[in-house]
Amino acid sequence: MNLTIDELKELMEDFEWDHSAAGIRFEEKEYKVGDVISDSKHNHDREDERAFPEYGTEEYNEMAEFPGVSTYNSSIIEHVEEWIGYHKHCYIVVGNGKSWSDSIDDYVLDDDELVIEDGTVAYIIK
Repeated sequence: MNLTIDELKELMEDFEWDHSAAGIRFEEKEYKVGDVISDSKHNHDREDERAFPEYGTEEYNEMAEFPGVSTYNSSIIEHVEEWIGYHKHCYIVVGNGKSWSDSIDDYVLDDDELVIEDGTVAYIIK
């Protein structure tokens, strides 16, 4: 990561000021600034939030879809340096439409999860 935690905090504050939602997304796919990330899948039956079928499998494709892309809110910034090593890429994702932080319909979101409608890559952290 080329940013310090303080620089990342400042950057997130700027994006949160300029957009209705801003979140951090760890990702295996490569995106460019300006790319809209497809809506995330969710598995409401899982006991452990890490228990998720592999991308592209039949089990993955059958899962329900959120109305936006799943990200972490800015409260996890202190963990980015630690968590970034487990993923190929990390982005700041923004949106100007709807966003959800507690629940969507009857589905309760994970701690610190933020779902952003039409989530767009605003910054590449890694």
